[in-house]
Amino acid sequence: MFEELIAQGEDMIRRLEAEMKLGEAEREALPPYRRVPVKEALAWRKAIEDKLQAAYGPDTLDRYNLISMLYRDELERDEGDEYTRSTNAWHRIVSLLRELDSRPSAGSGAARGKP
Repeated sequence: MFEELIAQGEDMIRRLEAEMKLGEAEREALPPYRRVPVKEALAWRKAIEDKLQAAYGPDTLDRYNLISMLYRDELERDEGDEYTRSTNAWHRIVSLLRELDSRPSAGSGAARGKP
């Protein structure tokens, strides 16, 4: 159910981690296709939220929203930088999606607690 979103998340993580290793001048010289535009990241998150709302109950959506809360906590504590906070959050999201995909009833009514 989440294969494409997992693949996109992994690709965004790879691009962001590669960008993170560069110096400021090298980052500025990166072509757009090697960066992760905010618009892409937001669209990815929205697609995940839509699928979670359609296929899972509020507990799963709460788990997903906890990832954003952890990101905000890291930001408030000034933990890491923009790159590490984003990659940490995206790793958590991909991990959750993998877990949901591994469930025998992934995406079925049973996943929402319905027969």
